[in-house]
Amino acid sequence: MTIKRLIIAICFLTLLTACEKSKDQILIWDQVSKTQYYQNEIFNGINQKIYGKWQFLYSSGGFGGGRIDPEYDYLEVVQYGIYGIINGNSIDQIGKLLVADQDDKHAMITFLPDPNYKTDFQMVRRQSSFTGNDTLILWDMMYDGYFAYYKRIK
Repeated sequence: MTIKRLIIAICFLTLLTACEKSKDQILIWDQVSKTQYYQNEIFNGINQKIYGKWQFLYSSGGFGGGRIDPEYDYLEVVQYGIYGIINGNSIDQIGKLLVADQDDKHAMITFLPDPNYKTDFQMVRRQSSFTGNDTLILWDMMYDGYFAYYKRIK
């Protein structure tokens, strides 16, 4: 009888722990459908590496070469061309990506917030590039511009 109670207690604790972890995980899939903005894939080849959850590390640039700490925690990009700005345990913004141009190394994209999820934060047009498999760099394409660095979470 005691072994049975021990097994039940272990199962209960495992289930309780699994439920707590799922509450902390924020997914923009809960807010939008895969084909909300596009019916098909919008990125070619290497540019599909943008899909995933990216931790915002820092931004640097400008005339003085200053460094700016993150304005939010994560950038999540999912198929097809949907992005989300996640801060703490909330989704601050959801929108679509417009691809102006892309080649084998870069994609020029515009972050267009959905009117239902719009905030004061605006990334506008950025050029994306990748370093290895885990670093995303977004550049504002100005001579004295800023580069934002992200590390892949998943």
